Amino acid sequence: MGFLQEQGLEALHRLATGVLAYDSFRELALAEQAIRVEAATAARLASEAEERARIAAMMARMKLADEQAEAARLARERDPKYIAKIKNQKLRTRYGIDTHVKQHCFGRL
Repeated sequence: MGFLQEQGLEALHRLATGVLAYDSFRELALAEQAIRVEAATAARLASEAEERARIAAMMARMKLADEQAEAARLARERDPKYIAKIKNQKLRTRYGIDTHVKQHCFGRL
C-alpha cells in the first residue's frame, strides 16, 4: 500500500485502507487525477522547451562551424601559393601531364 502513496494515489490508498467511503473517494480521486495531469503536462512542456533549447544551441554551433569553415576556405583561396597550385594543376590537366614534375624542370614546361 506504500506504493499507492508513492505514486500520489492518496485517495485510493485511503479507500483501500477503509478510511474513506467510495463516494468521497470518487471526488478526491478526480481532484488528484487533475493534479497529476497538470504535473505531467508541465513536465512534458518543460521537456519540450529543453529539447528546443538544445536543438537551437546545436544549430548555432553548426552555423558557427560552417561560417568558420567558409572563412578558412576563402582565406585559402586568396593565398597566392594556393592560386599558383591550382593554376599548375589546371595546366597539367590541360596538357595531359600526370606524372610528378621536379622543381628544376618547371621552367622547361
